[in-house]
Amino acid sequence: MRRLVLVGAALLVMAACSAEPAPIEPKASASPHTSPRPTSALTPPLLPKQAERKDATGAANFVLYWVKVSNYAALTGDTDLLRSISAPDCEGCNRYIDLYERTYAAGGYLRGASEHLKSVETESGKSDTYVRARVTSPQGRFKAAKTARTQITPAEALTITFAVRNSSESWVMTQIGLDK
Repeated sequence: MRRLVLVGAALLVMAACSAEPAPIEPKASASPHTSPRPTSALTPPLLPKQAERKDATGAANFVLYWVKVSNYAALTGDTDLLRSISAPDCEGCNRYIDLYERTYAAGGYLRGASEHLKSVETESGKSDTYVRARVTSPQGRFKAAKTARTQITPAEALTITFAVRNSSESWVMTQIGLDK
């Protein structure tokens, strides 16, 4: 299972701002449960100073931060921060948040497949800034529930376009799409 974003590779400039990227959906599924309140020795990432900028550099640094927060949520099941930096109507964001919550509520986990960004490029659109990156992640493990079999997730390298919007003095993730 590959979390987007989750999480960190290279960004390239998007050729056309008017075309919306196709949403990325998690590949694994688990039965829905209530949101867990996991405990973990991990701490959530801090917003880097560069992500406070209202320009392309700020957008790219916010995407890197969002990926780190998604990685944290995937490893801990704690989705509060990820939800707070994702637009309520970001379908891709919500699919990952729901996956993390369902997995941990069912006693499952995600391990080892944290994503990394490389080759980042940006382009400004009408209301969103598009950040295109090469997202890589190593092999990992996924267990959908306490009694489920552990699945090995393959290492991947994907090109992903993130759309972010600066509103109310901060960035928010609005779309996540896999480039074809």
